[in-house]
Amino acid sequence: MALTITIPGAVSTTTGSTAPAVLTVGVGAPGQGVPSGGSTGQYLVKASATSYDTAWLTLPANYITSVTAPLAVTAGNLAVNLSAYLTTATAASTYQTIAGMSSYLTSASAASTYAVIAAGQPTSGTVGQVLTKASGTNYDSYWATPVIGDKYYTTSTTSLAIGTGTKSLTVGTGLSYTTQQTVIVAYDAANHMHATVTSYNSSTGAMVISVSQKSGSGTYSSWTVNVGGVVSGSWGSITGTLSDQTDLQTALNAKLDSATAVSTYAPLASPVLTGTPLSTTAAADTNTTQIATTAYVVGQGYAKLASPTFSGTPTLPTGTIATTQSPGNNTTAVATTAFVTAAVPAFSTNAQAIVGTSSTTAIAPSLIGAVISHPELRPLNYFTQTAVSGSGAVTAGSIAYGQREMSTSAVLSAGRASWSYGIPGANANNMSRADWRVLDFSKKIWMSGKAMVYTTTAFGSSYPGDANTSARITLGGYNSVTTGDMTLKGIGWKKIGGSAPFFTLTVHNGTSLTEVATTIAPTDNQSIDWIIYSDGAGNVTLYINGAQAATTTAGPTGTTANYANAYREQVEAAVTASAKTVMECTGGFLYIEG
Repeated sequence: MALTITIPGAVSTTTGSTAPAVLTVGVGAPGQGVPSGGSTGQYLVKASATSYDTAWLTLPANYITSVTAPLAVTAGNLAVNLSAYLTTATAASTYQTIAGMSSYLTSASAASTYAVIAAGQPTSGTVGQVLTKASGTNYDSYWATPVIGDKYYTTSTTSLAIGTGTKSLTVGTGLSYTTQQTVIVAYDAANHMHATVTSYNSSTGAMVISVSQKSGSGTYSSWTVNVGGVVSGSWGSITGTLSDQTDLQTALNAKLDSATAVSTYAPLASPVLTGTPLSTTAAADTNTTQIATTAYVVGQGYAKLASPTFSGTPTLPTGTIATTQSPGNNTTAVATTAFVTAAVPAFSTNAQAIVGTSSTTAIAPSLIGAVISHPELRPLNYFTQTAVSGSGAVTAGSIAYGQREMSTSAVLSAGRASWSYGIPGANANNMSRADWRVLDFSKKIWMSGKAMVYTTTAFGSSYPGDANTSARITLGGYNSVTTGDMTLKGIGWKKIGGSAPFFTLTVHNGTSLTEVATTIAPTDNQSIDWIIYSDGAGNVTLYINGAQAATTTAGPTGTTANYANAYREQVEAAVTASAKTVMECTGGFLYIEG
């Protein structure tokens, strides 16, 4: 058995060759020996193709003689050191990818696109100029010619409120301010202060001033500060002529000398004016030594006609006074004939009183009979007893006196009892005519009456009812004998049982029910006088005992269906009540505008 190996650079002891050779290491055939000689660590290898031609071979210690980093050879072993190289994750978290750099500018592109940001000097300028800050922005500066002489102009960002008295602020350093100099601290043309310097620290810019005059108001933190009345700069020596100081010479040339002034202008003391001298016009009623212009004199005469207070027996000129006071004005203002006519209308004629359609005339006492006799005015004294149910009961004997009494029991089941004015098939007085049962809420409607709703005790009995009972009076609202709130167009009032609940105005406009509570609750044995007025435009008002108690704008308009019960007075109990409820009604009128 033998092992064949290839050894690069092996040295043959037979030939001395160092070329790679394929050697067979193993044991010869049985009975054949091994060559003699050899040394420790050598291997027996085939020397040639001849049988039994073997030799001892020494293998080299190292096959690799030289490597470079990151490779290294230690004790015949080849090693790789990659610690200096980045892993994929480390590289991604440390460096930008090549693709990600596509949005960055090259040096050439940046130079052609953007200006260089640097704390360099601005361009241009002339010899002797100084670098001056233009604003608080970095590098925002320019070349400027310095002002020679004393320096006073400066700025301040100290927050100050415009006002008089002592104020402290921080201005520029190295200025020429000294104590008692006048100074102007200005925010703008309308807001500024005039002051005297109390102290100034040229090293820190701290300045204390005493403000004597001010204009405007408010608190600001952007001030311009300069000495009052001083021009920053210097003039040359003034000797002989002023021709070298052209600005001063020009200013003086514009002034008048004494001779020209005397010949041109009047003196301030006792001037003698000629021509048409002008002056400002004083406000009306001004009482000073100010000159009065002709406009003031004329205007003063007219002004005395504005809201004058007369005494004695004042008279007015005949003719028309232009201003007419508003209707309802109840003051001492002068009233025109138009105002008086509107406030006190003329009396209606007989025809107007009978027809009842005029809204601009008054009823004379002699025509009251025509109003009472109006065909549309119905006294509520002819009633029909509506069928009662459950615990309901009515007192029929009282109707002869115009009294309607109805009640519910405290021991019987739920029920109702009512008196109605307008049941189909009844006589004409009971509103059986179709036109009386078809109500028109687009016209004015008045209805009234007296009612007593018992509370705690009356005639020795307890009749207050409870929260399950109610008493109501309605015009419209129902087209069948029923209980509960109105479901059709109608107006009226109701009171829930018990002693505490108030009377409530109720209206239904054909879509929804609206209830407005009053602050009036009945007392024992007290009847109320009630009136309900519907103006034809959905405005409904309830009056109790001569005072307005509740009003709403959600009332009905337009006509209704053929109601079975046009007007009803009713008490009802939803369930068996804990206390009996009673309501009595007397008299009353119903008027529907024709």
